[in-house]
Amino acid sequence: MDNMKAEAGVTINEATERLVPTVPMELFYRRFRKLKGSKKEQFKLLHESLNDRHGPKGSIFLAELFRRSVRHSEHYSNVAEPFYSVRKDRVATKYPFAKALVRELKNGTKIQALDHLIEFVDYEIFPFRTTKSCCENGKPATKIGSGGMDLLLASTFDGVVVPAIGEIKAATENVGPTFALVQSLMYAAQLLTQNQTLRLNKQYHSAFSTVDGTQPRMDLIALLEVDHKLNTDDLKYAQSIADDLVVSLSTYLRRIVFYSCTIDDHAIKCEAVKT
Repeated sequence: MDNMKAEAGVTINEATERLVPTVPMELFYRRFRKLKGSKKEQFKLLHESLNDRHGPKGSIFLAELFRRSVRHSEHYSNVAEPFYSVRKDRVATKYPFAKALVRELKNGTKIQALDHLIEFVDYEIFPFRTTKSCCENGKPATKIGSGGMDLLLASTFDGVVVPAIGEIKAATENVGPTFALVQSLMYAAQLLTQNQTLRLNKQYHSAFSTVDGTQPRMDLIALLEVDHKLNTDDLKYAQSIADDLVVSLSTYLRRIVFYSCTIDDHAIKCEAVKT
């Protein structure tokens, strides 16, 4: 039976392993992806969803949702396939700040913030990108709704390089740090499995010093355009959740950092955001 060929030209086992999971973190994230309103209005809705209800609140809820998402992602194995198709001029984003940031990083500019070095690896990758397969709801895998991850980075701290998810938030966007954190957690849950670690190793073999098949860890990095109108309540809340998650999810997450960034004469200047 294992050697039978499926219609897609792969074995039954391969076909079931490549079935694209819909993880709890993604379902939660999707609720907020199409919200309308100002930054404050959207933050209020996200904050209420994490706090103003029965059951575990805030960081406890997100930590458990993340653990369940990683466990669900473990069913998926697609080691040989790249995280995006080969195509020219992939569009990174519609926001000028994000475009400029991606361009400078692609050109070799590195971000040095005190003892933290951040280097470009890739952009707009799709963690569950799978050809000739489908999602758990039966829709083609081309209909995956979570979108592309802004940046895949190499994050060096204390001499150890780990993969990092970089989410860019321009000042003109209507979502802020808490949304960026939830978004990053979704992508991390899709990548922090043994099979996905092997996939990272195959596709980016020279980028990371710790992608070796052991229990993977990652950094989450939010790159925020300097914005004097930044919702400080949003930032404080995101930072408080991040501090809790780094402790409760230390097996998976090494650091969660928020940087305020500017680009000047091809130099990227980032400072850790203070709340």
